[in-house]
Amino acid sequence: MARRGKSPIGISTPAVAPSVPALNTLTLAPASVDPLDLNGTDERELVCTAQDQAGSPFAVPVLTAHTTNDSYVTAAVVDDVLTITAVAAGGSAEVYVTGGGKESNHVAVSVVVDGAFSIEISPSETINTNVDNAPIQFTAVVRDVNDVVIDVPVEWTAIGDGGTIDEDGLFTFDGVINEDGLPISANIGATLSSLETLIFIAVGEAASVLVAPSTLDLFDGPPPDNVGQLTATVLDQFGNDTLQTVGGSWLSDDEDIATVDVDGEVTYVGVGDCTVYVEYDAGDPGILESNHCAVNCSLS
Repeated sequence: MARRGKSPIGISTPAVAPSVPALNTLTLAPASVDPLDLNGTDERELVCTAQDQAGSPFAVPVLTAHTTNDSYVTAAVVDDVLTITAVAAGGSAEVYVTGGGKESNHVAVSVVVDGAFSIEISPSETINTNVDNAPIQFTAVVRDVNDVVIDVPVEWTAIGDGGTIDEDGLFTFDGVINEDGLPISANIGATLSSLETLIFIAVGEAASVLVAPSTLDLFDGPPPDNVGQLTATVLDQFGNDTLQTVGGSWLSDDEDIATVDVDGEVTYVGVGDCTVYVEYDAGDPGILESNHCAVNCSLS
């Protein structure tokens, strides 16, 4: 006879609640883009995919696009629909999005002009010159985003007074460069430029005094016929203006014919010829005597 027993007590397992979908990743594609050519007004379109922990699509209420540019130039910007637009060549940027407490991968962007990403010029160091103001030859090397040298023409620029630079990069002095220096740069279009090289005139010691003009004709009668103005410039050993104020003595070698005042103004006295010059105390070199201006005084 079968033994009766109690039925086993069933053990119930609590039901597991389904997991609530939550944002897990934000992914921008493509993960890299070709360089944007600013001359071609290039744009790049990105797509953001949001997924939950199961890899299923996830709707993010708000996505915010960001652009981080390098310190040299703002190269590109991105709008709310993830369109990247070139702003300036010769720089790099990274584009990414944020939303739902997550941040996407960063997509690198470079901007070029006609394939050119950077320009380096030589000489690149500050130039201090005083040797007869000889012409200076500049050269430019243009590279693409892969640092490969490419053959793209540049336009040379000299900003300011004191010299000009031709299409081949040859700088020629044609005047006085101010104390801030004369910057030289190479450019491609209006957006890609090299770093600037500054040219300075290194002034030497006072070596001579130049009086101008070298001749002066005066006549009897009222001004302006009976007066003339001379100027004096202190030059260094290389012929550069030292910008020193001439505080020396103006002298006439015959004051019965013409006199000169402390400002270099020459006045007719009588008929004849004389010379006017400056004696300038240059300190260590001693007294510098200028060239002599030949003054002719005659009746009108």
